Amino acid sequence: MSYPHAGASAAFTLTAEQHDFTAEYSEQGTAANAGAVVQNTALVTSADFTIKKVDKRTYAAANPDGATPLQGAEFTLTQIDEKVALSSGGEVSIKTGGETRTVASNEQGIVSFVDVPGGWYEVKETKTPSGYVIVGNSTFYVKIANGKAVMLEKGTGKPETWSETSTANTASGDSNVLRYEPATTGQNAAPATVTVGNNAGAELPSTGGPGTVGLTALGLFLLAASLALLRRRHQAR
Repeated sequence: MSYPHAGASAAFTLTAEQHDFTAEYSEQGTAANAGAVVQNTALVTSADFTIKKVDKRTYAAANPDGATPLQGAEFTLTQIDEKVALSSGGEVSIKTGGETRTVASNEQGIVSFVDVPGGWYEVKETKTPSGYVIVGNSTFYVKIANGKAVMLEKGTGKPETWSETSTANTASGDSNVLRYEPATTGQNAAPATVTVGNNAGAELPSTGGPGTVGLTALGLFLLAASLALLRRRHQAR
């Protein structure tokens, strides 16, 4: 005997599998032994992904693991769409504003975003490690769906139309996003990983660095000297 499984419990998704079972009846027509166990697949829409923060000068595509890790960088993840992709297909709406998180890199240069809800996200470096600056673009985009994260190539339309990054070594132009490693499954499953580099250098005055104080003092001194000179010339007349 078989039957169509019409729906799944909350937080589970219905697969296309046919579920068969048997039932035994007594002569009186009452069920002597009837029962079936039908399994559903858990609906997993969230996923983890990591960022490797490294010194850009030490990074080489031929040996990406040889780059020097950087501690203290901060990345902010911001949801950029109000739709969530379901593993069973389709979308559902979520609250306006969505998910926002900020995580810092540890001693190994690793930034871990854990259990991120399904959706489309912008990931941006918002703080550099001490002694480093952002020269170029350190922003990338991620889609969370079907229990995994994928890095996206930003397009001109809505985020759901953007395609997955197809190359491992992503650095081009002024980009500091150096490498993309897709999520793996099986015995050695690992989350998607994006490697981002920084250049060494003093913090620029335009970003609020210590050089701002000196420049401000110099400007005030020159202004005072100019005013004093103008006053003397006026008095001399």
